[in-house]
Amino acid sequence: MTLRYYLDEAMHLRAMNSLEKTIRLPEDWPISSLRMVHSNRKTMGLRFSAHSGLEVRCPEGFSESSALAFVHSKKNWVLRQKHRFDSQSQRFPLPPQGFAWCRGETYALRGTENRLEAGVDSTRKEIVYMKIADPQICRKRVFLWLKADLDARIAQELRQIQASGFAPFSELPKYQIRSMKSRWGSCSRNGSMRFNLALAHLNDACLRYVVCHEVAHLVHFHHGPAFHAFLELLHPDEKRGGTAVQQHAHVLVNGGVNWPNEMKKAGA
Repeated sequence: MTLRYYLDEAMHLRAMNSLEKTIRLPEDWPISSLRMVHSNRKTMGLRFSAHSGLEVRCPEGFSESSALAFVHSKKNWVLRQKHRFDSQSQRFPLPPQGFAWCRGETYALRGTENRLEAGVDSTRKEIVYMKIADPQICRKRVFLWLKADLDARIAQELRQIQASGFAPFSELPKYQIRSMKSRWGSCSRNGSMRFNLALAHLNDACLRYVVCHEVAHLVHFHHGPAFHAFLELLHPDEKRGGTAVQQHAHVLVNGGVNWPNEMKKAGA
């Protein structure tokens, strides 16, 4: 049986109509549980992601005992992926309390009495918001600013692709920005692109790769050789770009903002 390993959750197109089951793993494993997913695929797939943990994808009718035997045979691979994720989390921990990642750098969160909407002071590396009694509104305004800033950055990347001569569009394509749990971006068959709000925390190089990746899906809705050849036209250093984005996978789980105490109230 052909084995395929899926590691990068941002690049994995999930199978539709799948059935899931959670299985406990032995105590000597560094991961407590395994997700077993049955779908209409023809091959076995094993993947480890920051958000989903360990997951084995099986053809319909595949038994639990057979899936566990397959996973146990790949224990060393699982240990390497877990170690890789842990080391990346240590290299890119949450920012200190009262700080946030913004554009790949650390910005302080500062409340003030005389500002209606959140904004940024690039010189002082601060995200400034109006200090009010309801911390939920404060957090919402900070995220609205992060979304607006990311929107402008994505549009700029799309304009650069348009100017490159390789763009599969004459006018800037429409896209959405929303919070997603396990992907940096997605592109549907009808050409609708979505980008994860968490990209606001990453630097321009990482953002450029994700935007190019999704634009490439406007032409090739798969990850075959033709897709990678076109992606390389848009992003000549695509392998390094993909690796840089993968190194920040934990941001999908932990986020990129460490709120000050006064903004952690009311269910923060």
